[in-house]
Amino acid sequence: MILSRVLETLEPLVPLSVGNKSVKGQPFWTIPKTPCYSIVMANPMISRLFHFLSRFIDLTEEEARALAELDLIREYKKGEYLLRAGETTSTSYFVLQGLVRSYSLIDGEERITQFYQEYDPIAPPCTITGEPSDQYLDCLETSILVVSTEEQAEENLEKYPSFERLCRVLSDKWMAEERTSFNKYKTLTPEQRYLDLVEHRPGLLQRVPQYQLASFLGIKPESLSRIRKRISQRKTPGRSAM
Repeated sequence: MILSRVLETLEPLVPLSVGNKSVKGQPFWTIPKTPCYSIVMANPMISRLFHFLSRFIDLTEEEARALAELDLIREYKKGEYLLRAGETTSTSYFVLQGLVRSYSLIDGEERITQFYQEYDPIAPPCTITGEPSDQYLDCLETSILVVSTEEQAEENLEKYPSFERLCRVLSDKWMAEERTSFNKYKTLTPEQRYLDLVEHRPGLLQRVPQYQLASFLGIKPESLSRIRKRISQRKTPGRSAM
C-alpha cells in the first residue's frame, strides 16, 4: 500500500516563502512552482504531503490532481481510536500533524510499542496478515492524517507508475529503519535506549508523559527517573559527590 511503504524519511521542513515574500501565519512549506503549485497552495495539509512526495518524484499535474481528489486527509480528536485489539483493518495512515501511539494490554497494563509523530507512517500488521489486531492505536493529540486503504493503493499504483517506483524505493528504507529500531531495543540498555530517544526523537520528551515514555522504553517510571538523575549528575561536575 502506498502509505505503509513509503513514509519515514522526511526531515523537518522549513517555513514556506513564495518568491522573496514570507507567508505569515500559514503552515505551508516550500513548494516549487510546478504545474501542481495551485493545487498544493489551496490546502496547507496537501502542501505538506506534496512537499514530502516532491523529495522523491516530480508529480505531473494529472497525478497531483488525482491525489488531491482522493480526499485522503482526515482529522482525529485527541483520545480517538484508529484501531482496537481484536479488530481488523485494511487502512494505513501517514501523520501530517499530531501524535499517535500503539500499545498492547498485558495483564491489564498498557505496554507502548511505538509513537508516531509528524511524517511517520502507521501500517498495522493486520493490514498485511488480515488477522485481528493485538494492539491499539489511539491519538495522544488531535491529529491530521492521510488515510489510505489497500484497495485505493492498488488502484492508484496501477494508474500511476511513478507512485509504484516511489513505494519501492521508500519501502526498502522504511523496513531497514524498522529493523534498526527493533535491534536497538533488543541490544541497548534502558539508559542507552533513553539516550537514543533524546538524540533522535527529542520532541517526544516534551509531548509524552514520563510514564508513557517509561512504558515505551520497557521500564517503570521510577527507573526512568533514576536514569534521568544519573545523566543529570554526570553533566553537573561535583554533583555526584554531594
